Amino acid sequence: MLTPMLSALTAYYREQRILSTAFTCPYQDRCKGDCASFTGPKSAFVPEGYERHDLPRVLILSSDSGSGAPKEESGLPEAVRREHGCRQYKPTYHGYHWYRTHELAWYILRRLDPDDALKIHDVNRFFAHTNAAKCSVNNPNRREAENTLFQNCRPYLRGELEILQPDILVTQGAKARDAVNELFQTSRIDMAHFSSYTQKIEESDRIWLERYASPKYILEIKNLTNRTVFWLRTVHPTAPFRGKKDFLGQIDQDESIHYYRDGEPRRCRGWLRYADIIHDWWSSTRGSLKTSQSIG
Repeated sequence: MLTPMLSALTAYYREQRILSTAFTCPYQDRCKGDCASFTGPKSAFVPEGYERHDLPRVLILSSDSGSGAPKEESGLPEAVRREHGCRQYKPTYHGYHWYRTHELAWYILRRLDPDDALKIHDVNRFFAHTNAAKCSVNNPNRREAENTLFQNCRPYLRGELEILQPDILVTQGAKARDAVNELFQTSRIDMAHFSSYTQKIEESDRIWLERYASPKYILEIKNLTNRTVFWLRTVHPTAPFRGKKDFLGQIDQDESIHYYRDGEPRRCRGWLRYADIIHDWWSSTRGSLKTSQSIG
């Protein structure tokens, strides 16, 4: 039996004709073109802890899946929950995007965990993930899909995000960023929210703060849920050339420390700062870190 959020997603995908087992999207021929390896849509990954609202809901919106499953049943919401729920954090180059996603989600959610007890190997129970393009052309080396897929999928994204009801939205890359800019009303965050944080930071942090905590990277979304949503823009982990430099600058990784004890990830000073900023924003806009256990 489907849970309420997975049931709502299934009904929405079916209504929009992008359910993987009932895929009749009017754009599919245009998106497919002459691509022989084209595969159909894939649901958002929504773990049980995210749906129950055990912690503040962190939703990662990325670009496209890079590769799709040949079996249509694999793209259904319950199948994606089973598949990605088993993909735990593994600090290897293989799966670079997925483990970098785990790292960021862990830094944010650990800071928001009232018990401060969240382990990185458990974080995939609490954050959700979806893509701005639902289908895949299976480009070599998981290269980003053509712009056509993103443009044609954009009408479906708003309804999907409204069902997922995030508290904190993280976009990875320009395609996800542009979709949110087009679909939602956004505004700058009043930096007075972070006065307790900015007063205690080191002078060496201020250069990073002025660049990466600017409105280019942190905003609020006003019309996604019935409350404002924190929007963190990040560079995609696999961005090439200049994007790679920006991503590493955003992370600000301490190269002298490779791993924490108990398998925790590298010390990413940028992610730590974002986690502190989000914590202060949450405290000033939502109050207690105890979350509602209801859906929606």
